[in-house]
Amino acid sequence: AGAQRRTAKSRLFIDYVGNYSKTLGVETANNHRLSSYYDQFLNRKIFWRVYSAEYHRDTFKNIDGQVSLGSSFGYDLIRNSKTEWEISGGLGGLYKRFVSVGVGEDIDNVSPFLEFGTKYDTELTGWMDYLFDYKLQFVNEDSGTYTHHLVTTLSTDITGDLDFDVSFVWDRIANPQPEADLTVPDKDDIQLIVAVSYEF
Repeated sequence: AGAQRRTAKSRLFIDYVGNYSKTLGVETANNHRLSSYYDQFLNRKIFWRVYSAEYHRDTFKNIDGQVSLGSSFGYDLIRNSKTEWEISGGLGGLYKRFVSVGVGEDIDNVSPFLEFGTKYDTELTGWMDYLFDYKLQFVNEDSGTYTHHLVTTLSTDITGDLDFDVSFVWDRIANPQPEADLTVPDKDDIQLIVAVSYEF
């Protein structure tokens, strides 16, 4: 689910993605990501991302809860009626609480981060849109060294405001925190999401 408010000089964006599933009574997915940012345009091309905030939880990645808050500057490479392409970079702080850790390890971690991102959204045809959204964060070793979050979506019109979407999502943690039993979570989490969406 997502919401966006735009004016000539600012934009507010809120987005939520969650997955929960069970197979034969066994939990196989449980992750949630709530993110938001607010941009203030300094001129036609340059914007200040006053804040970017995110809450993330993924028990299968040994993340009981993760909160990040940062600020950055960005530049619109392209902005017209069909295509929008931006790049951004900035700094912030991250707090992470693990589900479990080994003996002698801290269950909580705080880290500064350096973040880079790009978002490309274009209208391929009158009935098909393409989105590429990528974010890379460099953090301390206990928080994973670096993480990235990639979403790419192909959206086709069914009728009116009803769309058929196919999304590829790739999350990666370079150095996941081992659990109490020394099990190391997978570095990569890849999803293919097929959905019908309604835009209003």
